[in-house]
Amino acid sequence: MEINAARPSIPVKPQKSENSEQYIPEPYKKVAKGMESQFAQFMVEQMQKTVKKTTPESSAERYYNSLITQKRADRLSDKGGLGIQKMILNQVYPNRLRNKITYEAYKQQQASLLQKRDAIKMSPSRQAEITKGKESL
Repeated sequence: MEINAARPSIPVKPQKSENSEQYIPEPYKKVAKGMESQFAQFMVEQMQKTVKKTTPESSAERYYNSLITQKRADRLSDKGGLGIQKMILNQVYPNRLRNKITYEAYKQQQASLLQKRDAIKMSPSRQAEITKGKESL
């Protein structure tokens, strides 16, 4: 008797991959987007240097062109356009941390830090220190 014959066939369903990006804290996303945007801006600037100019640019033209370059870079990096955001997030916030439990722990930690910061700002001893400092001026 074969082992496979005695065991019933169990269909294997592909597991639904949960959207792990929803569990990435916003500050990490902003940093990754900013880094990708900086890289895209550098890339666009280097491409523009390859185009020969017939007349020198005035300072106003340079400023205007830098604004256009920055906007182009931002558009390139929107929604992970170059894929650099994803690579950066994989490095700084790996998949093993992208779950509800870790995300909730992160939010609690941030809330706790904000409460401590606010407590330090508003503590009576801190207010007295500030008042003494103002009086000595």
